[in-house]
Amino acid sequence: MIPTKEQLIKFAEELNQTAEREVIRISITLAEQLSLTDSKFGGLPYIPAGGAIPTTPKGDLLFMLAQINCEQLPENSIYPKKGLLQFWIAQSIYDDYSDFSHVVVSSYIFGWDAGKRH
Repeated sequence: MIPTKEQLIKFAEELNQTAEREVIRISITLAEQLSLTDSKFGGLPYIPAGGAIPTTPKGDLLFMLAQINCEQLPENSIYPKKGLLQFWIAQSIYDDYSDFSHVVVSSYIFGWDAGKRH
């Protein structure tokens, strides 16, 4: 049996309701001076005292792809109110586009407090 147009519309509406998720849209602008804890693509990451830049399984340093400061996000129920979410990428992605093993690693720095210096 071939579904009717109304059945397809009803199915699509139910699927949309089931798959609906809260999202945060990101828009980027150039900035000349960002602090270590600001949200950014690339640049210098925040590394807490005693922390280290993540590495590949071979011990090669990763590069920070993006850092999200949760305090700079709009009101949402996805992320915590405080903390940093960082995305890291391996140098191998630039050297060999066919090797996507261990390309991106994410880390969350819990308990980060913008008012404290580490």
